[in-house]
Amino acid sequence: MEKIIETNWDEIWPISNILNEVCNGFEIPNFEIALGFDYETIYALLRKLKNYRVNETEFLDPVILKLNEFEVEIIKVCYRAALKEIEEWEFPIRIGISIDEANTLKNKFLR
Repeated sequence: MEKIIETNWDEIWPISNILNEVCNGFEIPNFEIALGFDYETIYALLRKLKNYRVNETEFLDPVILKLNEFEVEIIKVCYRAALKEIEEWEFPIRIGISIDEANTLKNKFLR
């Protein structure tokens, strides 16, 4: 089943940052076992989200994001891993938004 989310780049890039941190920002021992997905699968979703990138004047323009259940689960798992690995004070620096803002986005993307 496909999930269709009306969003904009301003909401997509923090999710991309979370996926990037999981892939490249910190070490996760036994990556595939710990997350339930291999690096290539998560990185493929990161590339998919990066394809929605727009120029500076279009950050708030509407974007229709289509995610399958598998991709939604990847975002959930990566979000939990980022919260576990990135300290609260560091989260906004690395992800670009606060944990509260990330929770709001997570609820929008994953409800």
